[in-house]
Amino acid sequence: MIEKELFYKIADINFHVFDVASEDDIKNMFSKYPDKEKIRNLIKEKLASNSITIDLPEKVTIELYLLLTEFCLKNKISLLETCSLFKILSDILILFRQNKTKKEVYEQFKKSVLTFSMNRFSNQIGILQKETVYKITNFFIDVIYKRYYMLHYSLTNEISTDLYTTELSTYSLPPVESLAEATEVLPRNSKILRQYFESRRPKTELEQKIEIVLDFERNRLDKQMEKIFAEQDEVFKNKVDELLKKKK
Repeated sequence: MIEKELFYKIADINFHVFDVASEDDIKNMFSKYPDKEKIRNLIKEKLASNSITIDLPEKVTIELYLLLTEFCLKNKISLLETCSLFKILSDILILFRQNKTKKEVYEQFKKSVLTFSMNRFSNQIGILQKETVYKITNFFIDVIYKRYYMLHYSLTNEISTDLYTTELSTYSLPPVESLAEATEVLPRNSKILRQYFESRRPKTELEQKIEIVLDFERNRLDKQMEKIFAEQDEVFKNKVDELLKKKK
C-alpha cells in the first residue's frame, strides 16, 4: 500500500500524470459511454480549469480528447495509463500552440512515450504497458501525424486585424536635374550595374551543365538524408522493443 502511494505521489508530483484528468475523472468519462455528448461536457469542464490547453480552440481540442477516451475504453487501457495518455496528448497540443513542425511533434511524442514506459524514477516512470505503447503509437500516427497540417490549421487561433489608411504627412518629389547635366556611368565602373547586366546575361552551356550537376547532387543528398532518418527511426523502434522486453 505504501509503495503504491509513493508511486502515485511520484507520478503526480514529478511527472504531472494527473494534470489533465485524475483516475476518477477518467472513470466518470468511461461510465458515460456511449453518450458522447456527456463525455464532451466532462472533458470541457476539465479543460476549462487546465491552463495548458486553455488557449487552444475548444471544439477541436475536445474532439481529440474524446477520440482518445474512446480509444482507451475500447482497448481496455487502465485508468492510470489513460491519465498518462491524456498528459501526452496535452504535451502534443502545446507544440501546435507553439507552431512546431511535424517532425518536432513526432519527436515529442516519442520522448513522452519513453518517459511513461520506463522504470527510472529520476526521469522516467513505468506506467504504459508494452501493448499500450504499440496501440497508442498507431493512434498517434492515424489521428495526429497523418493529419498534422489539418490540425495545425484547426488549432491555430484566428486573429482578426483591422487595417486603416491615413495620411500621416505630405511630401513632394525631389527636383529632377536636367539630363544635359548628367554624367554617363558605364556598367564596368559600377558594381551594381555590373551585377545587374551579368544576371540578365544568358547562361553558358557550361553553367547550365553545372546547375544540372548541382541539382542532381542536391536530390541525392535529400534521398540520403531521408534514408538516414528512416534508419534512425528503425533503430529507435528496436531499442524501445528491447527496453520493453527487459521490463517484462
